Amino acid sequence: MSVIPLWKQVEYFREYKRRLAAHLGAAEAEGVVSDAVYAISVGTNDFIENYFAGTTRRYLQFGVGEYTDFLVGLARGLLVELYGLGARKVAFTGLAAAGCLPLVRARRMMLCAEEYNAAARAFNDALRGMVAELADDLPGAHLRFADVYDFFADILGDPARYGKLYR
Repeated sequence: MSVIPLWKQVEYFREYKRRLAAHLGAAEAEGVVSDAVYAISVGTNDFIENYFAGTTRRYLQFGVGEYTDFLVGLARGLLVELYGLGARKVAFTGLAAAGCLPLVRARRMMLCAEEYNAAARAFNDALRGMVAELADDLPGAHLRFADVYDFFADILGDPARYGKLYR
């Protein structure tokens, strides 16, 4: 699996801003950037494909709590950098019930991995706190945490409630 690292995504955003300013003019481009709503999701690949898969040295260096702090620190840096680039309306989605994602369940004979779900809940709590703290610290910022964990868990617990099941 290939993902675009956060630093590269910020680089792409800078390039977008440059092109937008060339097209609209600097003042109008700044207005577009500050009025836009940004939805950001971090953590799923970091936990599933890196931490729990044991494919990086971070797994050997950090416990789940330390790895959570590391990732939340990266997310915080991203938010501060985006704010510095003019983004004002940002929603961070937390992790779903990561231990029940199809990839994980396929590896575990269709069982959810509670260890992964516990890590997702702890990550969400830490991310929620960081977003709230920055919302207070960054003037004019409208930052929100969008919790998808309970929604996803509810779908898994009662799928018929969300539509007809086909078998």
